[in-house]
Parts: sequence; structure tokens; C-alpha cells
Amino acid sequence: PNLLIWLGVLLLFGYLILNMVLSCTGYSKIRIRGAGRQTAKNSLELEEEEDEDVCEAAEHCLEDRASRSNAGESEVRIPTMRQQSTALLGESTKPVDIAFRDLWYSVPSPSDKREQIDLLKGVTGYAQAGTMTALMGSSGAGKTTLMDVIAGRKTGGKVRGEILVNGRPKNDVTFSRIMGYVEQNDIHSPHATVHEALMFSAMLRQPESVPKQDKVNFVEAVLEALELDQLRDFEIGFKSEGGLSTEQAKRLTIGVELATNPSVLFADEPTSGLDARAAAIIMRCVKRVAASGRTVICTIHQPSRDIFQEFDRLLLLRRGGRMVYFGDLGQGSQHLLDYLYAIPGTPQMPNARYNPATYMLEVIGAGTGPAKEGMVDYAHEYDSSKLREINEGRLETLIANNKSDRDEVRFAKRFAASYPLQQLELMKRWNQIYWRSPTYNLIRILLNIVMALLFGLAFLQAEITDISSVQSFVGVIFMSTIFIGVVNLNITIPVLFSERAAYYRERAANSYAVAPYVIAYTVVEIPYLIVSTLVFMVIFYFLVGLSLDAGLFFQHWFIFCLYITVQTFLGQMLSALLPSQQVANILAGTLTGLMSLFSGFTIAVNDIVTFWQFMSYIDPLRYAFAALAQTQLQCDCAVQPSLGNELSNAVCTAGDLSGPCSEVCDTKLIGCSLLMVGPTPMTASQYAVQVWGFDYSTTWAYVGALIGFMTGFRLITAFALGHVNHLKR
Repeated sequence: PNLLIWLGVLLLFGYLILNMVLSCTGYSKIRIRGAGRQTAKNSLELEEEEDEDVCEAAEHCLEDRASRSNAGESEVRIPTMRQQSTALLGESTKPVDIAFRDLWYSVPSPSDKREQIDLLKGVTGYAQAGTMTALMGSSGAGKTTLMDVIAGRKTGGKVRGEILVNGRPKNDVTFSRIMGYVEQNDIHSPHATVHEALMFSAMLRQPESVPKQDKVNFVEAVLEALELDQLRDFEIGFKSEGGLSTEQAKRLTIGVELATNPSVLFADEPTSGLDARAAAIIMRCVKRVAASGRTVICTIHQPSRDIFQEFDRLLLLRRGGRMVYFGDLGQGSQHLLDYLYAIPGTPQMPNARYNPATYMLEVIGAGTGPAKEGMVDYAHEYDSSKLREINEGRLETLIANNKSDRDEVRFAKRFAASYPLQQLELMKRWNQIYWRSPTYNLIRILLNIVMALLFGLAFLQAEITDISSVQSFVGVIFMSTIFIGVVNLNITIPVLFSERAAYYRERAANSYAVAPYVIAYTVVEIPYLIVSTLVFMVIFYFLVGLSLDAGLFFQHWFIFCLYITVQTFLGQMLSALLPSQQVANILAGTLTGLMSLFSGFTIAVNDIVTFWQFMSYIDPLRYAFAALAQTQLQCDCAVQPSLGNELSNAVCTAGDLSGPCSEVCDTKLIGCSLLMVGPTPMTASQYAVQVWGFDYSTTWAYVGALIGFMTGFRLITAFALGHVNHLKR
């Protein structure tokens, strides 16, 4: 025995070394490449084909050719498709001006929750239709905070002051219908194509009264204006797996918001993480958005000279949320430079080629806290400047003009699309997601086939003749159920996590309600669960040799399918509730262990310590295991077989069902198999009752319990999606 123990220890070390060798070999010799439909190199080639200089040269040649062929006529300018698309975008927009006055934003102090820290201090300004306004400052100055406050995207803290839309107080529900918010992180459903993402946004966020063909035309105009037309049929994917490049994804993010036909577009650092060429492409696209008559507000960090000149107006903040400058930039940023030069102690810009944005941040100390000795306090200078008085006068004039010239923007409903339309579009999207997720659906079907063969061949046509065979029979039912359940629980978690960030973005934009979202992926999930469990059961059931009765087969499959659905819904619930995929996976493993322990297989329910018995009542595996085992082991015997039974003229022994004994029980049922338990023969059904405490009258009650778990998990998932947001602002 001692030798066998040490051989087992050596075998474990052998497995450890083998795993290390295989891992090293895999890391050094194998490289997994994504199956994306596009790479960054292809992206650049596409962009080079659409380079603006090439397009302008081609247009110039066309104009020359037209003028030569029409001698004596006035020169004809041939508009490009991109110019036409920009014009179409402008025709359908409703101009909106935004004004904000004396804005303060406070959050609780981390050290003392009773104290408040002011992140914005009395910020005043405005943004007009057809213009681009830059919000700038160093990191921590509050530029993104200011934009989030104006856009209504803050989920905590306290806001004071006025925000006016066309001269009237901002209504959060109404404002979400007319604005687009381009987040710094490009969050999209990875399984959608570029065109599908834009159409989804247009269908759900443009008013339902707009004809579908008009929405289609609008999306085409967006594709042209943002230079996405050649990428329309590319799946978004993940950048690491060959999906859209960073710059393409940023243009798509802008396009998704622009497809909603907003009057106001917010963009949080749209050029962050891009090289100079990609940043220029993005700003060229944003400029077209503003040229179409929309109000554009951007936070921007360390822009190049050319990008900085694209903006019409600047609001500059220093750390602490105080204003340093607000006003027009002017040609070559001359208005900004004149203002700074007029303040005593301000050094001149080194040379004419120097970047005004860099110079501006260097001059004000990049917002590094209170003014140091010898440094000008530019926030104080602005507070006492004539420019501030001029800005406040312009603000009052703008508000008065808006009230007299512009209609109030107000909508009766929170969502632009009706519930039936939301349901239809979400069903289409989730169907696409599942169809394009072979790593989810195809793999779980293949795993079901493989595991059915393994379990089936390991217990091939097992016959019940003694106690150990009953235990093995019940064991294979338990192991197959828990194993396939664990596979579905763990494989479903990444799927919902990959879509959760996109859901948060779309929920914040009021694209759709929670109920259609949950219903959509529930309805789409069910057919895949039916197919995958049926494939498993057809192989497993007949290989193991379960009861050859059509009714029992479908009953067994139905209960099995219910349990796998419960596990799948549990995984999706964890994905909605928990902050990260890692936490969800850890908790899923913990729950699996607890469910196995209290399922009634390892320890019979009646033998569990009284204090812990409540765990078995909240364990879905307990109900599934008992219902499945009871389905196969049920036996309605007319006479209980035993040696010398007074109720029977026959003497039945274990395994002997010939002659009169065949009339005692239905020999087709596994549960009616006779076996010896000590000196006493009994049916497998009776033995199961004795060992595991089965009650065959409760099978359908346990089915009801599984349906209850399904419903409960789905309701908790819906609640979490509606009220829990792990992307705090």
C-alpha cells in the first residue's frame, strides 16, 4: 500500500512537469491569431484610397474637364458625395443652443462623507449651433466633469446652477433625445457590422414617426460624412483579434451618435490615443458634424496646432474647476493670445510656429493648484476681467434670443421608439450575436456531444443487479447533470459581459427599456438550449440504457433542459450583478461546489444537519437531480416482492423475474429491477428511497421549483440591468 501511495505522488509530479513543458512549448511555438475580418494594415490602405488630398485632386480634375467640355458656360462646381451627405445631415437637424450659468459640482470627501469637495466652481458659458467648443485644462481640472454635468451623465454628486437648452431649463428626459455622447472608450457590440450598428442606433433613437427609408438614407449620409462607407460590412470585433482599428472605432462611435440625428454632440477626448494622422481624420469628421448645424462640445487634451485651430470657442479650466478663459479663439488663436498677453506677467509665445494650446497650458501652470509666488493667478484675473463681463452679456442676449426665436424642445415619451419596435430591433441584434458566436453556441453543442459519448460509453448499457449498480446509475445521472450545467454556467458569463458595456452606453442614451432587452436574449437563448440539450440526451440516454419509454425519455429531457436553462440564467444573472468577469467566474465556481454539496447525492437531504438543511431548499441542483433520478427509478408494483411475501403466491428473489414473478413488476422499468439488500430483496426504486430519500410523488413539484428558479433568476437579472451600473461617473 505504501508503494502505491508514493507511486501516486510521483504520478502527480509527472503531470505537473508535463503541464509545465506543454505550457512552455505552447508559449514559444504557438501563436493564436484572431479570426477578425480586417487588420490595421488593411485599414490604412482603405484610408489612403480615401485621402482628402487625392479626393480634392480628383474633384479638381473633374471640374477642369467639365469646364473644358462646356466652353462659354460658367464654371460648374461638382459637389462630392461627402459634401452632399453633409448637406443632407444639415437639412434634418434642429439647431439647439446650450447655456450654463454658475455651475457647481460637489462630491463627498473620501476622508469625511459629511464634507463636500467642489470639483467645479461657478463655471459659466455657452455653446451655439454650428460651432465647435473645446473644454480644456490639465488632468484633474474638471473638463470631463463639466461635460458630464451638462450632458446629464453624472450618476452621483450634487449639481448647482442653471443649464438652459434654447433658453429654457434643461429637462433630462428631453435632452437625452436630442443629444449624442461620444465616450472616450469606444464601446460597441463586437458582433455587429458597422452598418448594423448605425442602423440599430437610428431605428431606436430617431422618432418612430420618421419613415424607415429616411433613416436608411440618413445612415448612408453618416457613412459618407465619416468616411466609413468602405467599412460598412466589416464586423466591429476586438482590436486585438483583427477588428476595427482605434481610429476607425472612434469614427464609428461618432457615427453611432450622429445616426440618432442629435442637435448636440458631446465628445470626450475624441483624439485620445491616436497618432497625428488618425487624429486629423477624426477632427475632420467632427468638423463636418458641426458644419451640418449641430452644437459640438469636445474635451480635448494636448491637441496639435492644426487640431486646436479647428475649434471656434474655448473654455479653459485650471485644477479645482475654476475658469481661466472663455471666448472665441479667433484666426490663429489670436483672441486667446491677445487676452493672455494683456495680463501683466504673462510671457510671450516663443515663436509663431509654437502650438498655442501648449503655450496656453504652460502659461497657466497647467492648472497645478493655487498660484505660486511669482505666478499669475489666471482664474482670479478672469473673474475680474472685462472679458467675463462681455461673456455674461452675450449669454443673456443668447438666452433672450433663444426664448423669442426658438421653440422649446420637449418630448412626451422617454424613448423615441415604441416597445414593439424596441423588441423587434433587440431580437434582431441578439439573433445576430448568437449566430456570430461560434465560440459560444457551436462549442457548447460539440462539448455536449463529446460528454454524452464519454458518459454513455463509460456506463454503456449498465444493468442494475446489485447495490453498487444502483449507486453507479444514480451517480451517472448526477454527474452528467452537474457537468453540463457547469459548462453552460461558465460559458455564458463572457457572452453577456462582452455586451454589458454597450448596454450601459445605450441605456444612458435611453435607446430602449430593460424589459425588451431581457426578453430578447431570453427568447434567442431558448432554441439553442433546446437543441444542445436534445443532442446530448439523444446520445446519452440510449448509450447508458435508460428506460426505453418515449414518455420517460421526453420527461427526462424536459427536466434536464430546465436545469441547464436555470444554470444559463444563473450565469447571466451573475454577469449583470457583479463588477467583473473574474468575480463572476469565482462566484460561479463557489456556487457550483455548494450546490453539489447540498444536492442530496453526496449526503441525503434528510441526513444534512438541521441548521444547514435550508441550503438544500434553495439549491436548484437538488430538485433537478431528484426529479431526474425519480423519473428513471419510479416503479408502481402491484405486489411488493420479498421472500415468502404473504401477498404473493410466488417466491421472488433478486434478479429472478421469470414465471409468476414477471407479473409482480413492470420489467421494462429500471426502477423495478430486483436486487438483494442484505437478506432482503427489494426493487431499485425502494432502495433509492431508502438511501436518497426520494419521493416519487414530488417529481412535478420539483419541476415547478426549477421553473421558479428560472423566473427568479430572470427577474433579478432584469432588476440588476435596470438599477445596477458598474460604470460609475
